[in-house]
Amino acid sequence: MLATASARAACPLPNNTEPVRIASVVDGDSLRLVSGERLRLVNINAAEMNDRGDKLVLARRARRFVAEQLAKAESVVIKRYGHDPYNRTLAEVFVDGRHLGETLLAEGLAWRIAVPPAVNTDSCLTRAEAGARQAVRGLWALAPLPSLKAGKADQGFAVIRGRVESVTAAGTSLWIDLDGDVVLRLADKDRRYFASVGDSAVPRVGQFLEVRGWLRHRRPPRPGFASLVMDLRHPLMMTAVHKNEAR
Repeated sequence: MLATASARAACPLPNNTEPVRIASVVDGDSLRLVSGERLRLVNINAAEMNDRGDKLVLARRARRFVAEQLAKAESVVIKRYGHDPYNRTLAEVFVDGRHLGETLLAEGLAWRIAVPPAVNTDSCLTRAEAGARQAVRGLWALAPLPSLKAGKADQGFAVIRGRVESVTAAGTSLWIDLDGDVVLRLADKDRRYFASVGDSAVPRVGQFLEVRGWLRHRRPPRPGFASLVMDLRHPLMMTAVHKNEAR
């Protein structure tokens, strides 16, 4: 029998937390406090409520799961990490001492992400996701999107697999073209995160990758360039895979 998410909890509770009161659950990774402040959970991403098909089903399940966890909680504390571009407070949330993001990852109701500078490199989050993926639980029942099949309709958060066709430095970024109509953008400001884990972290031509992040359509289109762009922010958002896994 699989262990429950609470039994697998391993992310430590930090010292510098503060108690909060939750007013509502917006979705699987967003909350609103009684004070009116909006919270965005860091280091994870749940499916969106405006997704379609299986992702929408899983988005609703994630929101319901979070609401259930909070409804029976005796204490909720947060650790702040500043604000996102939408002026939401970036935070880790702990429910009765358990890391809420880790619990969602263990249930397969969120993806593990790393968006600098608010990055938790603790392996507890990676382990939680790995367990859900091995069990083909939740989001991991959905196959990664082959870069060859990616199109405009796939905009938004995606897990993509493909082969590196070229790596080009231009302007203030490194551009990594995958087969199909997808290019990864590694901005110079984020290169230090890759340098910290060694040269092998930078993609190479011929390598097969699985990457995750927000896919957007290039505006305006540029003839001769891939029309779908994904920012590659941190090594935790990229994994080398075998050729037979990348299709």
